[in-house]
Amino acid sequence: MPTFKNTNDKPIYYEVHGKQYCFEPNKEYALDIWIPYGNLGLELIDENYPAVREDVLVSSSFRFSNGLVRRFNIEPCESYEVDIEVKKGAAKLSFGTSKTLIDLTDKFISKKTWSYAPYFKVIGAENDTVIRIEVRGDYS
Repeated sequence: MPTFKNTNDKPIYYEVHGKQYCFEPNKEYALDIWIPYGNLGLELIDENYPAVREDVLVSSSFRFSNGLVRRFNIEPCESYEVDIEVKKGAAKLSFGTSKTLIDLTDKFISKKTWSYAPYFKVIGAENDTVIRIEVRGDYS
C-alpha cells in the first residue's frame, strides 16, 4: 500500500472508517489504506510500500501420497480461516505444535489465531489423495 508525506508546514487531519489520522509536517506515513492524498495536500512517496496484504493466503489443490507431509506457513495476521475439501482419498491435519491429528475425509472449516498456530500441516493418509485448500487471513 502507499506511503505519503506532508510537505506542508501545518498538520493535516483526515478521518476514515472511524479512525483519525494526523500527518505532521515533513514526515512520511506508511498506511495500509489509500486516502485522497492529492485533495488533502499530501505527496505520494511510494505506492508499493508497505506491500498489500492479501487476504487469500493459500488457494490451490494439492496431491498427497500416504505419509507425505506438507507444512503451510501462514504470514502473520490476527487470525486465519482454513477451508479444506477432500476431493479424493484421506488425510490428517494438525495446527502449530499440536500433536492432535484431525481426520480429513470430506469438508473441514476452522478459524485459528495466528499467534497460537502460525502454521498447519497436512499429512496424506492414502495414496492419490487430492485436497483443495483455501486459507484467508484476517488483519483486523
